[in-house]
Amino acid sequence: MTNRKVLTIAALLSYALGTCQLAAAQDDRSPEPENQAGQSIPVDPALAPQVYKPKGKIIVPESSVARAEDAGLRVHTNHVIFVPDGAPTSSPTPTTYYFAETPASLGCVYGVGPTYAGCNPTTGGTKHPSGGWGAIAIVDAYDNPNASSDLAFFSTFYGLPTATFSKVYANTSFGTLNGMTASCGGTPAASTSWGVEEDLDIEWAHAMAPSARIILVEACSNSYTDMLFAEQVAGIQVDIYGGGEITNSWGSAEFSTEVGAYDVSSRNCSEPIRTTRRPERRRISPSMQTQQAA
Repeated sequence: MTNRKVLTIAALLSYALGTCQLAAAQDDRSPEPENQAGQSIPVDPALAPQVYKPKGKIIVPESSVARAEDAGLRVHTNHVIFVPDGAPTSSPTPTTYYFAETPASLGCVYGVGPTYAGCNPTTGGTKHPSGGWGAIAIVDAYDNPNASSDLAFFSTFYGLPTATFSKVYANTSFGTLNGMTASCGGTPAASTSWGVEEDLDIEWAHAMAPSARIILVEACSNSYTDMLFAEQVAGIQVDIYGGGEITNSWGSAEFSTEVGAYDVSSRNCSEPIRTTRRPERRRISPSMQTQQAA
């Protein structure tokens, strides 16, 4: 993985902060009301919600490419990167785009931070969420060697408190868990594409729950066996810190034997963790800037 710092300016994210919701862009049309005869009643355009649609290009990282031959064997990420027209794909300094969400605006939208008029990204300032407890374990594949420094940069840029962060390699040092063993004995191979996903996950988990410990659990690969082994390692880690949540930001295509094939109970967890395939939905990061490390 190249030595780059990634600053996630905004993201539509899914974190296990008590829910497993995906923050999605609002449809630009409100449902049309119906009269008693079932006929549509025109909506006054002046009353319709105003949605800003920036122009640009969408980049699909290698890790987010869904391949039919991977079904039942390997998983993929779901993020894509949006680069606004006229903006560089990468820049030595981060740029704030006024359509991009911030920790304050997303905290306002989700109701986990201070509320303010419109939850507008340009007016939220440092009205950041301040809660969180225990640990949030984030399971991803491969290694991001810059995860800690990227998270520190993100926190400094937005004025967030310093994160309590740790990284765990889900390797053979954990032995055999529920009949599964990891495919590597040391640090997983590095991956730039998965590294962006890991940055996205740890940065926004910290932004939404800054008082929680953030644990990045890195699987040896994106194979189902390695990923579900890492799920169990995540359960062990969460228990160490007195409880919390485990979150995943990856998915897979359907396959014929998936029902019941990958139900895994984590060891030493107070509640079993059920792993299921997520529906094929992609998250769009409205703006990701990369900063070359010195």
